[in-house]
Amino acid sequence: MSTPLVTYEKDGYTVKVFADEDASTADPRDADNFCTLVFFGKSRGLGDDHGYDSGDYSGWSELTAAVEANVPGGIVKPVYRFEHSGIALSTSDRMFRACDPQGWDWSQIGFAVVTAEEIRANYLRKRISRKLREQAEGLVDAEVEEYSKFLNGEVYYFEVEDPEGNEVEIEDGVNYGFVGMETVTQEANWFVESLKKAA
Repeated sequence: MSTPLVTYEKDGYTVKVFADEDASTADPRDADNFCTLVFFGKSRGLGDDHGYDSGDYSGWSELTAAVEANVPGGIVKPVYRFEHSGIALSTSDRMFRACDPQGWDWSQIGFAVVTAEEIRANYLRKRISRKLREQAEGLVDAEVEEYSKFLNGEVYYFEVEDPEGNEVEIEDGVNYGFVGMETVTQEANWFVESLKKAA
């Protein structure tokens, strides 16, 4: 039997969080996503399918210009990969530069891309204001962070025991495949709150 990573009390119920060994079912890139992750090199098998070939360009500067030309008015953010006993992805290299200034364990691997049409459709707006663009960029950052957690195996499921110590029966699929500890505890708490309301 698996040992819970976290156990806590919520409204008289006991919540147990476990590592989800079948993490492949939780790949966030299999869902509808806001951005497209365009990766190259050894990271080409990650992210999303795309039609770019890095061999057609002389370097990142030329490749960036080509991608930006294909999404006028959209968002093109660099994505960096840090690999050292795990994988971390980020749209900012600041943290990676701080812990590895020489760049031995990190480098740019591609881009997170969103077209202007996708921004307008997602937010139901005709015009992309500065504030809307900032919100859209925040959503891109969040998707890259979620994918980073998935690649590191941060996928969880939860179980709940009632105040008498009996395991609560949960509908199949409701309690597993959550990426990130914050997400699984949030979902578990919502589940417990629904039990309280139904009682």
